[in-house]
Amino acid sequence: MKPDFFSIAHHEMRGMLTVIRESISIVLGGTTGPINEQQSHFLDMAEKNVDEMTRLISNVFILQRLTSGKREFDMQEHDMNKVVEGVRTRMVSSAERKGLDLTLELDGDLPAAVFDKIMIGQVITNIVSNAVEFTEKGSIRIITSHKHGVVEVSVRDTGCGINERELSKLDRRLEHSGEGVHIKDSDTGLGLAVSKEIIARHKGKIWAESEPGKGSTFHFALPIK
Repeated sequence: MKPDFFSIAHHEMRGMLTVIRESISIVLGGTTGPINEQQSHFLDMAEKNVDEMTRLISNVFILQRLTSGKREFDMQEHDMNKVVEGVRTRMVSSAERKGLDLTLELDGDLPAAVFDKIMIGQVITNIVSNAVEFTEKGSIRIITSHKHGVVEVSVRDTGCGINERELSKLDRRLEHSGEGVHIKDSDTGLGLAVSKEIIARHKGKIWAESEPGKGSTFHFALPIK
């Protein structure tokens, strides 16, 4: 079987970034000795950029697999609350670096739904990552709910918000054509493109609500069955 270059490259790059991040965390934690405020600041910046690079690599890999038709979705019944909790565990340090609270509001009666756990986890990670980037103070809340045969996940932030014109442009960032997916913008646009493609293939819906000065809420909904 011919080696899959993208899979090998993805695995190798993520492995190297994991080692770099763990090394930074060890130094930040004081295990190697005391560090001053300036050193801590630059290490925080390095850790943040490693996290962003890891997400960027994951999004590029996923989009390549989706557009090439090589990615088969592993559709099984899962508890969305557990997926959300896992994302919070991975993202809480990024929020805390900016002094933000990352909280959960989980539906205790949420029914199981059929979806690809890894892909939907990436969607939630992308949305939370954008919320952290564009929120300077306050909090980010991940909310789960269900109604009318769908499971819904919402990410609400207290950021600067998006005006009506920009919100309309946001909804058009992903264009479908016979040749696949065309991406506009940078990392934020890539994460949105990947997320919308994943949700579309789950026969779901993704949308945003926002008001300047009052923050934004990104939602997606998936059919329960």
